[in-house]
Amino acid sequence: MNIQQVINFSLKTLVISMVLILQEIVPMTASPFDENQNICVEWECDQAGNCQRISVPCGQSTGQSTINSPPQSSTSTYSEYQLFSNNNIYGVLNSPRNTTQFYLPQATQLTYFMNYHWNSGRGQAPGTMWLTHQDGTTYGPWQATTEPGQGGVPNAYWIVRPNVILKAGNYTIGDSHPSSWAHNQQSEFRGMSVVKGRAPSH
Repeated sequence: MNIQQVINFSLKTLVISMVLILQEIVPMTASPFDENQNICVEWECDQAGNCQRISVPCGQSTGQSTINSPPQSSTSTYSEYQLFSNNNIYGVLNSPRNTTQFYLPQATQLTYFMNYHWNSGRGQAPGTMWLTHQDGTTYGPWQATTEPGQGGVPNAYWIVRPNVILKAGNYTIGDSHPSSWAHNQQSEFRGMSVVKGRAPSH
């Protein structure tokens, strides 16, 4: 081995040693927007209800309120999620004085819709339920089926599973028997409901 080969070998050895030392001192870190990270979609809304769709790395928050944002999942793109709920565990009255409304920032498949009819522990034979869009379009009415409530109260939960596509916008919930529809202060004296859906599959 001549002098030049010895020098080249020594330089390569030195470079490799320095790289190994630097890796121990300064661990490699991924960029906040590393291409291997999951990117989540959120809906950023202001007080006026104006929303825009934004993309952020999963686990990071924009600091803005997120309304009706479907969960992003690598295993199930079309999982059911809660669109709206004012249901709560407190004592209730009948005949809500205010309308029950919610907002959808994007088109959504309506999969589940429940109105609560405690009716002083008597329940109420099932009637119909519907949704009215801000432009006057009515979805439904749908005939409800029922499930018992707390303590076995019959017909307390009115339930429909329409599986229809709702367009974006504000909706008002309708009920054929508002005089037995439960409400309380915690629901802002609006009929108590739960609405679920999923992203449209087409």
